[in-house]
Amino acid sequence: MKSLKRTEMGEEAWAEYQRTRKNDKAERHRLKNGLHAINWRRRAKLKLIEYKGGKCEICGYCKPCPRAYHFHHMDPSKKDFAISAYGQTRSFERLKTEVDKCKLLCSNCHAEIHDEECVQSRMDGLAKYQDRLDSLVAKKVVQCPCCKTEFLQRHGNQIYCSGECSRTDKRKTTWPSREELQRLIEDGASWLKLGERYGVSDHAVKKWAIKYGILIPERRSDRISERPCLRCRTLYKPVYNEQKYCCDDCAKLARRIKRPSKERMAEMLQQMSYDEVGKQYGVKREAARRWAMQYGLSHLRQRFGRVAHSEERFRDMEEVVGAEPIAPTKQECVPSSIGRASDS
Repeated sequence: MKSLKRTEMGEEAWAEYQRTRKNDKAERHRLKNGLHAINWRRRAKLKLIEYKGGKCEICGYCKPCPRAYHFHHMDPSKKDFAISAYGQTRSFERLKTEVDKCKLLCSNCHAEIHDEECVQSRMDGLAKYQDRLDSLVAKKVVQCPCCKTEFLQRHGNQIYCSGECSRTDKRKTTWPSREELQRLIEDGASWLKLGERYGVSDHAVKKWAIKYGILIPERRSDRISERPCLRCRTLYKPVYNEQKYCCDDCAKLARRIKRPSKERMAEMLQQMSYDEVGKQYGVKREAARRWAMQYGLSHLRQRFGRVAHSEERFRDMEEVVGAEPIAPTKQECVPSSIGRASDS
């Protein structure tokens, strides 16, 4: 039978209420158990300090401050668990057995002991590194396994006298002599047949011939025939297949658009924008602007551009309001850089 409270709350609200109630109860038990564990660790440490004499075994520190006392294992190899970590949750008998392997020290004495151990460990590591370095740097006279010549080692791991001997000794197959390879090539043997004979690829045989100077490597430009320049019509040897002009000057002159004269440019800038000038000559806006800067006419576009902008603004106002347009005067549109008449 459902309770009155459950009926009034509804099934969904009742289920949420029960879930929250269980979670709160579990949280209270967790906090309660945690508090018991903390109190147990404190009592256990006080008992262990009293069991070990209640003072530092080196300096005799005996103040009633449990946090200042540490348990130092005299032989780390016999250490079963750390007392300061989660060891104090174990039974007191196990704690006493582990504490019998330790010394009761204050924090200062404990830090001094571990500092001496760290210094000694660091010195041992430096000594091992120095011994290894001396073995690598030690120079001695050895024989090269490739050319059989004796040489002085630059480091302890050097085996060959030079990089050439190292590459020669590590080859998978023995190279033929220059005379033998040249004779085989003149007899008409193909690269593929020579590769099968020596157990390598045909490209490896080509590399042998190039290194011996028997075969001169063909460049890509050697496979392209001469052609006339598209501007000056002179024959030239192209470096790549897509090259159309014999030099950079011909390429620049061929790509250059015929510019308008200075007078024509000034006339257009009074009536047209940079975009319109660029579209008329088939170039971008920046190109037309660059022409004006080179001619020294960029100020014209700034002046007449503002006049045109004012005319468009008044035309838009007339369209919106429905009144007759009021043409702006040039005095109103003169840029601030030119200056205005001062008031008398």
